[in-house]
Amino acid sequence: MKFDVNESIAKLDIEDIGRNRYNFKFWRAGGQQDAQKPDVRITATLDRKDYFCTQMLEEILTANKNYQPGAVSGVKQRLIKSGEVLYRNLMPEALQKEFKRLNNPLLISTNDLTIPWEVLHDGEDFLSIKFRISRDLHYSGASSGSQLSISRSQAVSRETLRFLFIVNPHDPDDSLGDTYEEGENIRQLLDSTKTKVTYLSDEHATLWEIEHELMTSYDVIHYAGHIFYENRPQKVYIQLPENQKFYPDDINYIKGKPLIFLNGCQSDVVSGRCRHGDEIYQNGLSLSQTFLLRGAKGVVGTLSKVPSPQAKTFAIEFYQNALEGGPIAEAVRLARVKTREEFPDDAGFLTFVLYGHPETRIVPLPSPDSYHFIDNDGNVKMDKFTEEARRILQNMVDNARYYGSEKAEAENLLHGLMALHNENDDDVDNNSE
Repeated sequence: MKFDVNESIAKLDIEDIGRNRYNFKFWRAGGQQDAQKPDVRITATLDRKDYFCTQMLEEILTANKNYQPGAVSGVKQRLIKSGEVLYRNLMPEALQKEFKRLNNPLLISTNDLTIPWEVLHDGEDFLSIKFRISRDLHYSGASSGSQLSISRSQAVSRETLRFLFIVNPHDPDDSLGDTYEEGENIRQLLDSTKTKVTYLSDEHATLWEIEHELMTSYDVIHYAGHIFYENRPQKVYIQLPENQKFYPDDINYIKGKPLIFLNGCQSDVVSGRCRHGDEIYQNGLSLSQTFLLRGAKGVVGTLSKVPSPQAKTFAIEFYQNALEGGPIAEAVRLARVKTREEFPDDAGFLTFVLYGHPETRIVPLPSPDSYHFIDNDGNVKMDKFTEEARRILQNMVDNARYYGSEKAEAENLLHGLMALHNENDDDVDNNSE
């Protein structure tokens, strides 16, 4: 079995084989990645995995629950220390060496859905800040062992982006006022694109309406509202009007392979033992993971409760970058950076998790024709160049003409660059006078 040839992403497969023993397989980015021949293969025992992960998630949950605007609580340093402990105890040394030279997106495939790999800290920063990280669910193979199941899913080239909002279907204590502002801000970002928007909120976001819309093909589905977790039975659900509940089991099929953003508390908390096809997940599946298995090309979820201001900031920054054509993993990373900058003593930026191929886009890249800089008559399309680039071209042509050359050569381009540099220096000198 072969993966995509010349993949630009690194892949890490982590398989829980029982009794706290894990098989790690790592493929470096680039070249031909053979599923049978990982660059690093190691088996490690993670004896205190449950304890360390529980401590870290409790740290995040406590920080988010106790968040107060402007308060300095020391959360920042505690998160860094906890992340470093996780990194030292859960990441084998051979992989730590690989991460020191990793510059590419990283796809983590695992059958242990309880380890928050994104919050590990390598002594420089959290992995999810340093790298464009996304997850996939590990699928058992036959004799070939584990395999990575997803491939790059590019945006469908349509004139109109189809977007479904589900906002605040149940808020009896009026604690989610930010969700309306979040939805409105995202809709303003959509004004710059050709978008068809369907908007369900409050009493209109019923189970019937949601089920109906999931049968319609959308490019993006954004949920902003409460997500609850009940202990007996262990299930995560969305509370809807008329005392209705939307459970992961209610998701049978999603049309159109949309990107789904579940911006509510605990949307990536696993619930109960469950089966999907031939796979049995002992710890169950979260709402995020269920949407992925039912056909979403990517899902953004949350590890714990998250304060509304941080959730709003993260979502707006995510769409700001994703709607400009950036890969979803980079949009998530930049949203983390922005949220941490605005809320430096809080854990909100670490709460989010991405599933799907890291290079997936919701807005298609420009067609190859848009990069043609010469028209059919051989003339340069000057409107394809910035003012600075046009000055470089003009300087290049002037230099070739000065030396009597019939064709511009590389050295003429170099002179064009140097001339622009000198022009900029002259501008600085004139302004200083």
